[in-house]
Amino acid sequence: MKQTEEQLLQNITRLFADLEDATYGKERANGRFVPPDARNFYYCSKCIYDATDELVESYQPNYISKSDYNFIYDSKRTLLLDLAVFEISRII
Repeated sequence: MKQTEEQLLQNITRLFADLEDATYGKERANGRFVPPDARNFYYCSKCIYDATDELVESYQPNYISKSDYNFIYDSKRTLLLDLAVFEISRII
């Protein structure tokens, strides 16, 4: 089922919070700490880019200009490539 514009925006907002946790880690109850996670960072980044693509493709919002979307696309291309190379080099 296709998501509404509001659902996509809520999903992107939640993904940014998850991206922050993946970047800096997260404190849990009883003094526990979840460390930063590069795989979760990659997953959240990819989901944000995919949701943004779907948002622009389906709803053409006027709050995302063409130059903003081009910047998002360029950052997607470079960031996901860098993270994929990092993941491959970590495995080898």
